[in-house]
Amino acid sequence: MTDNNKKSCVEAHDIWAAFSLLTRIRIPVNHNRAGNRASNATWAYPLVGAIVGAISGLFLTLMSLIGLPSGFCAAITLLVLIAITGAILFNVRIRHQSSMVFERTHLYTVAR
Repeated sequence: MTDNNKKSCVEAHDIWAAFSLLTRIRIPVNHNRAGNRASNATWAYPLVGAIVGAISGLFLTLMSLIGLPSGFCAAITLLVLIAITGAILFNVRIRHQSSMVFERTHLYTVAR
């Protein structure tokens, strides 16, 4: 493989593709291009996480400055995170647990 045929590891499009994948924020993205670059675009995931964390931290700070109770501020901040991300981590855990149950059932069936 020559240097001219190598694809770039970092492209600006990757940031928008990561936002489109990891959040519910509507961003116009060429999904065919994003799908082709999916493995190379993972460098942008921490950047998207930092921006989502900054947005939720901003909400928390603003509510604390207003003088709202800390428990209420924390609950609203979690709701903001759920609204932005669509609770993606919760969905991943459920899928992971269901696959683990399937694997255990399969191992139990084979061992019997």
